[in-house]
Amino acid sequence: MSRIYRFFQSTLIVITILLLGLQFLLSNGLVTAGDELAETDKHISALQEENELLKQQLAVASSLAALGRKAEELGFIPNPNYMTVETDQPVAIR
Repeated sequence: MSRIYRFFQSTLIVITILLLGLQFLLSNGLVTAGDELAETDKHISALQEENELLKQQLAVASSLAALGRKAEELGFIPNPNYMTVETDQPVAIR
C-alpha cells in the first residue's frame, strides 16, 4: 500500500512541476506576443499618420490653383476662346 501511495505521490509531484514549467513557458510567450503586438500597433499608428499627411499633400498638389501654376510653369497659356457644341438631341438616349 505504501509503495502505491509513494508512486502516486511522486507522480503528482512530477506532474505539478511539469505543469508549472508549462505555465511559465506559456506566460513568457504571451508576454512576448503582447510586446510584439504593442510594437505593431505603434507602427500602424505611425503609418496611418503618414498616410493622412500624404493625402493632405496630394489634395494640395492636385488643387486647381496648384495645377494652374504648374501649367504656367510648363509654358501653357490660357485659351480665351471657348467652343460649345449644341444639338437638338440629348447627350444620352434611353
